[in-house]
Amino acid sequence: QAASSPWALEGPRLRRAGAPAMEGCCGARAAERLLPPDRDTDFDRLLLGGFSKAEQSGVLRASPAIIQRRRLSGPLGLMAQFSVEHYAKKRKANDRPQQVAPAASDPAAFNFTKVGESEIIGVVPSAAGQDGERPSPPVTVLVNVSPLATSHVLLVPEVERCRPQVVTEEDFLCGLRLLALSGRHDFRLLFNSLVGFASVNHFHWHGVYLKHCGLPDCRLPVEMVERSRVAGDITEGRTCIEMLCESQWLIRGLVLTAGCRKGTEGLRPPADLHALASLASHLVALLHRENIPHNIIVVPPCDRKRRQIAGSGMAHEEALKPLALTPEIYIFPRQPEDQLGDDAGFNGAILEMCGLTIAHSEEVFRTLSESSVQQALKARVSLPDAAFDKLLCRAAWLAV
Repeated sequence: QAASSPWALEGPRLRRAGAPAMEGCCGARAAERLLPPDRDTDFDRLLLGGFSKAEQSGVLRASPAIIQRRRLSGPLGLMAQFSVEHYAKKRKANDRPQQVAPAASDPAAFNFTKVGESEIIGVVPSAAGQDGERPSPPVTVLVNVSPLATSHVLLVPEVERCRPQVVTEEDFLCGLRLLALSGRHDFRLLFNSLVGFASVNHFHWHGVYLKHCGLPDCRLPVEMVERSRVAGDITEGRTCIEMLCESQWLIRGLVLTAGCRKGTEGLRPPADLHALASLASHLVALLHRENIPHNIIVVPPCDRKRRQIAGSGMAHEEALKPLALTPEIYIFPRQPEDQLGDDAGFNGAILEMCGLTIAHSEEVFRTLSESSVQQALKARVSLPDAAFDKLLCRAAWLAV
């Protein structure tokens, strides 16, 4: 049975189906991972070219050219950044809701149907599904007028429906397909839930290219953190949940991946995106039921080495099974946003959780340290022990 994933392996190399290779920002790092060099697809040209056009025409409220960045000293590899214009000129946020998953959005509040024509970059058209799969919805691409980096865009599926900022299985599948349209290893999709620093209650993904975020190797620091397996693996017909090693990171988080569909052949077969989207949506549903805010990042496949459970009697048998090339979905359950407090000097949104701290002022930017960021996030953002342990026990049953 042919797999529907757009990722496949040719010899020792991962490719995205149907496009030639082109050198890019992360070519050297990609070669180390046996991945092909970056190349811009039509999707990348739409996003990058549209952002550049909006910037040149004066649409942006804040210029990414004046953003300051510096690396914080310490083993975690954290970065800090500041722009005097970002918060001063940012569009006024709606009143903050108290529910993580409201049934509907407020039609009177700001939503993305109310943006000006100049903010619309274009539309990624609906794509027909293969072999009876659900088609992907059309996705409107907007420039973020207060960008955190050059290339920062918003991707809004079925914009006219004005759905609330609540991620579903269909949204995860749409996001995974969008990720696969890019030929760039540095493209990431980000999501902030309500009560977790989402400023607009209208479903959207953030899209960023890490080349423009000042990050070494075009990867976020969290992507280098070791993980321990909670349940499952990424062999044929299975899904996997891992936990970030708490001693190595700022905040508790889970990483979801998937194996290939049953019957898929190949040394490194492509992951089953439907299974991955289903796993992620079931985990988020647990968070919705407990009104737990959360933040998410979706990362393209990388050539990770197999991790075995020490002492497992099935380790040898498992080692003989091919591992899928799978995207990764990081999910960070967290405390409500108001627990962080203005005195921290930065927000606790998805980029902060991944190692890029956006300072509220130049003084905070210059005085931030790895220890101050770590202390604030662990105490006032990370989900407390009891709640996380309860979630972990329930999540372990979701992997197959």
